[in-house]
Amino acid sequence: MKINKPISHSSLTNDPLHKMFDEVDAISVQGYDEERRVIYWNAGSESLYGYSKEEALGQKLEQLIIPKPLWEHIIPAHSNWVHNNIEIPASEITLLNKAGEDVNVFSSHVMFVNQENKKQMYCVDIDLSDVRYAQEQAIFKEKMLEAVFEASPDLFFLMTEEGIIIDYRAHDKKSLYIPPNKFIGKSMVDVLPEHVANKFKLHWV
Repeated sequence: MKINKPISHSSLTNDPLHKMFDEVDAISVQGYDEERRVIYWNAGSESLYGYSKEEALGQKLEQLIIPKPLWEHIIPAHSNWVHNNIEIPASEITLLNKAGEDVNVFSSHVMFVNQENKKQMYCVDIDLSDVRYAQEQAIFKEKMLEAVFEASPDLFFLMTEEGIIIDYRAHDKKSLYIPPNKFIGKSMVDVLPEHVANKFKLHWV
């Protein structure tokens, strides 16, 4: 990566704003000038992207964390906001850390005007890695359960504590006593034959 000579930030900084962001070190916040050069980089950004504040200051946004295929979209979008007041909408996006690894974030943006009437864009990035991991685990568990149910001849019902059927799994739907639309959302006691329902009530805790 090309390292540019750091620029002077004396006329670009917005000290009260930066002091506020400094208190929010659990979330990544970066500030960029009208040329997309970093003027602010908090502890959350250091942790998320791997660049220290000293490494990041003065560098171009796209040279730090933007994948090259996105440059043609990100650079014009920033320019449009600076010159035409067309805001960049908040969205999920995959960026890069110092090691070149994907970083999934929800990124939102805000534009301020500093004391010298220069525009500064700030990005607030929320790490989605834990969310992605949880989603992947949920999908894995669902697929694993489906495989178990497919291999098992037994009939399974998912019920609330009150015995209301909210879902089911059947290896062979022909084994169902009645069709799903007749028992989903109903009490197990109400859909079973009376002699079976009595046994169910006896053993249901």
